[in-house]
Amino acid sequence: MNQSQFEFFSQEYSKIFESLFSSLRERGFSISSEINFDSKAKKFELKVSGIHSSQKEIILEENLKDSIHYGFTQNIVGMTFCRANTKGVLQSFRIDGFKRRNYKNPIITTNLEDGSTWKFRPDRVKVYLGGDQLINRNANLEKLF
Repeated sequence: MNQSQFEFFSQEYSKIFESLFSSLRERGFSISSEINFDSKAKKFELKVSGIHSSQKEIILEENLKDSIHYGFTQNIVGMTFCRANTKGVLQSFRIDGFKRRNYKNPIITTNLEDGSTWKFRPDRVKVYLGGDQLINRNANLEKLF
């Protein structure tokens, strides 16, 4: 499968999935999808994620409780930060959630460059985010917009 064939298939699949997703959206689901093509392996991958709108508030409450549990004053899930790796190259991370069973590194993040999952300690994340004052300011700015 070459790039032009992939584009044709992705357009056709987009039409099919969009009709499916629109019916799910009408029922109260929030859906997002992503299609990737790997030319070396000659395959494409479809990632779909979704949540019912009634569950959003519950998840937001749980994220806020976990954020407070680990010493933050706001919900930090969804925030991004940068840190330098061992070679001095800056990497960007998005906070995805918490894993309470992991007592040393309970904060789960995703590296935005390569999609890998990383775990961090709460004190390090607080430093990377700029401390409580910056976290509060950024969270309040997001609420305004």
